[in-house]
Amino acid sequence: MKTKHFLSIFLIVLCLSTNGQGIRMDLGGPTHTGVYETEPLRTFSKVKWKTEIKGRGKQNCLIQDGVLYMSSVERHKDKSVTGHIYALELKNGKMKWETEMENSNVSSPSIRDSIIFYGSDNIIGIQYAVNIKNGNILWQFKTQGRTCWPPAIVEDKNFFGCHGNENKLYVINNKTGKLIHEKNIDGGICNCASIKENVIYFIDLKGTLHAMNTETYEDIWTFKTGTKSYNSPAIVDQTAYLINKAGTVFSVDIETGKLNWSFKINDVITRSPAVKDGIATLITNNGHIYALNSSDGSVKWQHNKPGLGYTNSAIVDDIVYFGCADNFLYAFELKTGKELWKFESDAPVNSPVIENGIVYFSSGNYVYALH
Repeated sequence: MKTKHFLSIFLIVLCLSTNGQGIRMDLGGPTHTGVYETEPLRTFSKVKWKTEIKGRGKQNCLIQDGVLYMSSVERHKDKSVTGHIYALELKNGKMKWETEMENSNVSSPSIRDSIIFYGSDNIIGIQYAVNIKNGNILWQFKTQGRTCWPPAIVEDKNFFGCHGNENKLYVINNKTGKLIHEKNIDGGICNCASIKENVIYFIDLKGTLHAMNTETYEDIWTFKTGTKSYNSPAIVDQTAYLINKAGTVFSVDIETGKLNWSFKINDVITRSPAVKDGIATLITNNGHIYALNSSDGSVKWQHNKPGLGYTNSAIVDDIVYFGCADNFLYAFELKTGKELWKFESDAPVNSPVIENGIVYFSSGNYVYALH
């Protein structure tokens, strides 16, 4: 009996562990810290591979089981758009499959087991579920608002928002695409929610951070930043780090919803911070790179680059990586800000993702792997 009892417990734990491993979200995972637990690329040597894609690559890529999943948008002379999603082999950049989506400005992906989820919008918003093995579309969920970002995933639920013609938070079943719940949100939502335990955190376009229970869909607390935000909050330990469009960085206690500190940057910021080892890193729209002490918001180090900064930083071990619109990918020492290396592309560089000492990113009509 004891052996059978132990075996039953082991199988339950194994199933729960495997289930959790099946979820992939951008910006380093569900809490959007921008941190990747892998080997960093400390010294750049050469381009491992370079694969051409249609249109321009979107910001964030995801990696699972030796495959890179990403998207691009092709803009035509008649002002129509075509979205493309791809699966590329990590070892050589070879295209496993590609799926085309007409009239769709496609987002970065989220993954739940064998399904990839993309948001898109053009005239209306659509959330797509795609077979991870072949790129075939499994189902579509249509909204009347704009919804060009991936969903946040909690077990079998997808959470995503829209804005424009309708301002709502949607909860749908990620296996069937059927509606579970919808909730009106003042101003709408223009980012992917962050998740910790049974709470999701998202910022609406009025600039209010919501901490919402994933079962009851009720706000636990709200925090007002004063103006709109397009960023996913980064959740580290008991703190949410968030930025509004006016360029103010906030540290908020997630237990109480109370402000710890704020820091004003005189520039527009449209991407989320990355936070590790007491340091929060970010890049502004005008190419100013900041590293802030996460304890009080004071500046630890900073750099000014000539290109615009519309990307998320990525941290691996003691190195932080930034893509910039000056066509460079930069690697800095996290603690000191010392520039370790940089790589010049032919177009603005999107947010990087790192796996086993190799940096992957899209730039213009290409996807790169550097080692």
